[in-house]
Formats: sequence, structure tokens, C-alpha cells
Amino acid sequence: MRRDGTLDLDHLSRLVDRRTRVIAVTYASNGLGTVVPLAEVARIAHAAGRPSRSARPAWPRPPARPGRLWNGALVVVDAVHHAPHGPIDVQALGCDFLVFSGYKLFGPMTGVLWGRKVWLDALRPYRVAPNADVSPTKYEQGTPNHAVMLGLAGALHYLAWLGGRVEAAAAPGVTARTLRPLQRELRRLYPDPMRRRLKWAMHGIRAWEQGLTTILLRGWAEELAPRGVTLHGLTDPARAGERDPTFLFEVRGRTQEEVKRQLWRRARIEVPSGNYYSLAVTRHLRTRRTIRASFAHYDTPATVRLLVGALARLSPPRRRRRRPAPRRS
Repeated sequence: MRRDGTLDLDHLSRLVDRRTRVIAVTYASNGLGTVVPLAEVARIAHAAGRPSRSARPAWPRPPARPGRLWNGALVVVDAVHHAPHGPIDVQALGCDFLVFSGYKLFGPMTGVLWGRKVWLDALRPYRVAPNADVSPTKYEQGTPNHAVMLGLAGALHYLAWLGGRVEAAAAPGVTARTLRPLQRELRRLYPDPMRRRLKWAMHGIRAWEQGLTTILLRGWAEELAPRGVTLHGLTDPARAGERDPTFLFEVRGRTQEEVKRQLWRRARIEVPSGNYYSLAVTRHLRTRRTIRASFAHYDTPATVRLLVGALARLSPPRRRRRRPAPRRS
């Protein structure tokens, strides 16, 4: 990881060679909010060739002869943190597998796996005997949880409803010039109304949340940084498009629990504590004082300003040291 919280792609390219089988990578950091340039990761993974079913080694061990080594690596993407923040196009990313959890899309807790059919068919997962040995059935452990699946469908219908509102606002005669190319592209790619509305929803969410991100980054630079509040990760408002609205703060002289209690007492803002399931970032920063704040599409600029104001009140301005008066000789 670089100092600005982005993935060091040069380092990654030095780690990958013809023996590399899999690159597992996050879509966005659940600690810093940084979005990973996955298309570039896929390019590095496939620099030595792209794995194909005919080139794969016999499971579970590769062949002994060096001349038949697997060329290139599979790319497995953990999109749990990014899933609610923008559109995902697995074809454009060039990944081989992508996973996320339904609860991040405002639904129930259930795992979602997308994979290229050639690999779903080739893999041999642990399988209960009654299930057919075909994809995707062989990946289901017994009877699916239909109630949970229905809950996830309900969350997707909500997003489709939201996308319908965005699409209606972008109708001919209303659409801003900047939206017209997107409108034509979505109509071309997604003739099915449900899928098209989902895409409209995620494009709209991304645009709205980037506005919230810009407000917070400017508020940090103008009000919080002078007061000794550290923001880890990308801090330049011009790079708001490279991150999700997740922010990791550190308030000078305050512990994590102190900040958590004070934010709730003074502004009724609830933030989590602990390591946020982002151990790699926590270990890299070597601090336990960080506070994570995240926003979603239902938040407003007023919510962001409320957080900035509350953090400012927690950290008084730095006192300037007075220079000692010169001694008289």
C-alpha cells in the first residue's frame, strides 16, 4: 500500500509470475474506502497469458513438467464493501470471480457469487450427495434459504424502483447533456427494464455519494486538518472518484472509545469501534485510535457537515507556542 492508501501496482506486478494461480483482491478498502483499479490488476494477472480450461493443470496439483505451467492467474474480487456504492461490470473488469454480501445492498445476510461458467464447471466444491454435480446447483449446500433469497430480491426491487426514478429524471427534455451519452449506452446494453433500472440506480448512487465525499474532504482540509484531525487515505477532493464514502479518522489526543462516545453524546452520530474487519489497514497504520465513518445514498450534505462540525468540536485549535522574549543584556 502506498502512503495515500492506494494499492502499489508496481509491487503487485513484481509478485506475479507464471507460478501464480490466483490473485485475491478487494474492490474497495473497507477501512480507507480506496477503490482498486481492478482492470489494471487483471492486466497484471494475465500478463503471462490468460488461464483457459484447456491450459489448466489437473486438480488439485499442477503438472510436474515445467513446460505445462499455468499461464497467468485467476482474479477473485471481494466486492462486499463496494457493492452498494456504484455499478459493477464484471466483463469490463476482466475478473474471473466476484463475491459480495446481500446485507451491503440493504438486504439480508446472504453470500452472492458470480463466476465465469468455464471455472464454475471446472471446480469441484464440497457437495452434498443429493445435489446434482452441475453448476450452479453443486455450490448450494442442501435446500436454499428461500426466505433470505426473497429478502434479497426485495432489496433489488427497491434499487430498481430508485433507478426508475433516476431514469425518469433523465428522460428526453429533462436530461442534462452530460447524461445523454449514459442514457443511450444503458438503453443499448440493457434492453431489459429491470437490469437497466438497476444500472441507473447504481450510477445515480455513485454520483450522489461522490458529491458527499467532496464535501467531507473539503471540510477536513478547511476545518479538521488545522485542528490536528488526521484523515488516512485519499484526501484530495479532485480524487473523490477514486474512493467510496468511507473515511478513517484519528483525533489528536483522543482514544477510539472517547471519540465514539462524544460523537453520540454531542451529535447523536453512531460510529463503530474495533478494527472494522480491516486488519491489514489497522496493522499497516499501527494505531488503535482510528474512527471509521461511512455514508450511503440516503445521507445528505447536512449529515456530512454534522459529522465535520462534531469532529471539530472534539479537537480544539492548536495553540501557537509563544516565543520567549529576548533577554536584555
